[in-house]
Amino acid sequence: MKPSTAHFGLRETLATLFRHKTLIIGVALVTAATSFAVALLQSKVWESSAHMLVQQNRQSVHLGASASGSDAQIGLNRLAIVRTEIEIMSSTPVLAETVRRIGPEKILDTMRWRWDWLLDLPDEVYQAVKRFVLQAIFGDPPGVGLTPVQLAMRKVDAHLKIDAVRESDVFVVTAESPDPEFSAELVNTLVDVYLGHHIKVRQGAATAGVFTAETERQKLELQAAIDRQQAFKARTGIVAVGPQKQLLIQRLSDAEGALQRAEIEVAESRQRIVEGERQLAKRSPETPALDSLRQKLAKLEIERGNYQPGSDAGRSIDLEVANVEARIQAEQGRAGARQVAGVDATYQEIERDVLAERSKVSALSSRIADLSAAVDEYRRQLKELDSQETILRDTMREVELKEEALRGSLKKQEEERLSGILNDYRVTDVVPIERATPADRPSRPRKLLNLGLGLAGGLFAGLVLAQLSEYFRRTITTREEAESQLGLPVLGSLPDVGRAPDSVALQQIELRRIAEALRQRRGDADGVTVLVTSSSAGEGKSTLIRELSALLGRSDGTGATVDASDGQLHLPGVSTSSGPPSPVSAKGIAASRGALEALRREHGIVLIDGPAMGTSGEGLWLPEIVDTVLLVVEAERTTGINAIQTRRLIEGAGGRLIGVVLNRRRFVIPGWVYGWLLSPRHAMQG
Repeated sequence: MKPSTAHFGLRETLATLFRHKTLIIGVALVTAATSFAVALLQSKVWESSAHMLVQQNRQSVHLGASASGSDAQIGLNRLAIVRTEIEIMSSTPVLAETVRRIGPEKILDTMRWRWDWLLDLPDEVYQAVKRFVLQAIFGDPPGVGLTPVQLAMRKVDAHLKIDAVRESDVFVVTAESPDPEFSAELVNTLVDVYLGHHIKVRQGAATAGVFTAETERQKLELQAAIDRQQAFKARTGIVAVGPQKQLLIQRLSDAEGALQRAEIEVAESRQRIVEGERQLAKRSPETPALDSLRQKLAKLEIERGNYQPGSDAGRSIDLEVANVEARIQAEQGRAGARQVAGVDATYQEIERDVLAERSKVSALSSRIADLSAAVDEYRRQLKELDSQETILRDTMREVELKEEALRGSLKKQEEERLSGILNDYRVTDVVPIERATPADRPSRPRKLLNLGLGLAGGLFAGLVLAQLSEYFRRTITTREEAESQLGLPVLGSLPDVGRAPDSVALQQIELRRIAEALRQRRGDADGVTVLVTSSSAGEGKSTLIRELSALLGRSDGTGATVDASDGQLHLPGVSTSSGPPSPVSAKGIAASRGALEALRREHGIVLIDGPAMGTSGEGLWLPEIVDTVLLVVEAERTTGINAIQTRRLIEGAGGRLIGVVLNRRRFVIPGWVYGWLLSPRHAMQG
């Protein structure tokens, strides 16, 4: 039965740790020793590193990667560029050339550690089995294994590490080997091979002639587009659409304004002609000169009110009024009050004005016809210009595209020329910051680190095993577990004498508690008979009876013991033959009950050392003839299942259990831990 974890807390955790401290410490020490031994047995590993900087030395040669002039590196961030260089360095051609320069035999001989034969053993077994199977099935199949170069490349690749440095344009090349000098040589050779291969990879194909031919073709296409544009301009007379269109719109606006003003003047002139003819119809050709002048002046003043001040007609009326007033003054000064008879000057003036207005109308009508023709022509030209604008723009766009394509070809041609110069000088985008040097101490194995990690891992494994052991534990160890699993009160928890400080004093305290519980059970009766039993033999019930009997005799002179460990009652002063002839016969049980009652009246408390009920069925008749039964459970030995089965046997035999005594209990938590972490109250309860 699983121990109860309802009250699992700090105390229970500490108890688990100290109960299994031997397991925890043992696992930790074994793991640490194993880790340290493995570190001692490993071969020394020497590392050499070289730092490479990707600084884009050749970026300036990219005058224009495409016809649009965009940068060739568009879409690639810094990390992508660095990773590209790492892939180039770790590529097969670079590794193969590195192996060829150093020599595959030297690599295979130098880069061999102490336990490589053990690591290579599975592959060798696999290859042997494979050859055997193929030979058994196909006879003697033609086949070759890996060449020394391939084996050396595999060895180098397994012990080569190329990593990018975060947030920078730097990547690090690191090689491992059992020899520090060889590690540095391997890294430096790899870097030299990579730089040479980098130039080959980065340089383009022989495209100088291609770009020259492309440039010539672009020039011819551009000249053809320019010729088509010039021919279109010559045919249509269009030089620039925008300015020409603005000029035509301005001319059309001016012509329409002039036409509108001419039409207004014609209308005004016609109105003046009608008015003049009306006045001529009313007057006679002969009228006194002064009177006629005055009448004319009055009419002109009336007529002037019909026109706006400042207009052409208004200004004309003002001039006529001024002339008439001057003539009136001249006539008055010439003849005084004398009237002069003759032809009417006003009539003649009106007649002359009418004739002048008619001439003006005729001239304006001709001008209106010319202006209308000009407006129509301007509108026709605008409409034609709009229809030709799309064609002109297409030709201009074609010329622009051809010019842009020609510029792109010229830039690519220049880039190719500059790239060839950089290749001649072996200028690359990657520059070694520092070359590899032999290390002054090995990088592995780290003995102290292995020891610390082994110790930490062992402690963790020990803690896990301790928790698992506690989880799967089925024995009863504490007072709380006994009460929880058996459902009986624990009368006493006797310590394991000699394994805990002050164990004797604690045992006496617990024995007094048990004795007090028995006295309370006796009460005012003649006495009480107590059968002390256990689940299995050797749980300490005989020792408990002896200690309780001595304690009861010293305190109040009561207490007697009876041996029934073999299933038979052995009363004091009576031979064993006087016991019941058969434990299961009614006569024997009655005789035994009577003998116990007499002993109880004489001694008060009678302690019977009974057999182990869980393993022996010989004493199942004893619980029926005693007043109560006391069950002894040895801590960390008796399981909960066995204790519960024993209780059921006792109750099934008619026994009445008074409680449980937990014997040989170990106090696994040290006293200083109780005083430091747990309260004094918890310490006393423990």
